[in-house]
Amino acid sequence: MSVVRYLAPALALAAGLAGQAFGAEPACDLKAPMSAAELQKLLSLRAVEAIETAAQPVTAKTTARLEALIAPDAAVELGMGDVGGAYEPGLKGARDLAREMHANLYIFQGWDYIPQMLDTVCGEQKVSVEFLDNRVKQRCEIAFTFLNGRITRAAGWVRSYSTGRMTPPK
Repeated sequence: MSVVRYLAPALALAAGLAGQAFGAEPACDLKAPMSAAELQKLLSLRAVEAIETAAQPVTAKTTARLEALIAPDAAVELGMGDVGGAYEPGLKGARDLAREMHANLYIFQGWDYIPQMLDTVCGEQKVSVEFLDNRVKQRCEIAFTFLNGRITRAAGWVRSYSTGRMTPPK
């Protein structure tokens, strides 16, 4: 009998344990099937939670939640005017982004018109969320990329906006 026959299972077990010990990608917590609309809403709300949590003081609790929501090497970018800017990756970048935006409102589009059921939900997904600071009329539209239910990229632009009342049609 070959030594390889006995070593192969042991090596596979050791590799799996090493991956867990050295921060291997956590399993996807999204459960299929779900509709495309449900997935978009769930991921949009995760993006909002990530930004809201990142804006909070650094504690063990906020850090643990952010680690569940954001990949450690997630790219974080925010441009202003005609200049793009990159933050440090991962949690540090997300915290800096959240503090820069000073958001007190968010908005994202509903996908009420897509009844399609999805059997696979853990692959790469994209959502867009606008974060607004209505005190200074500033908005940041951020495109989030998710993989396995975690943010792997957040990139957007700061823009000003104007609002006003309108008379509805009669």
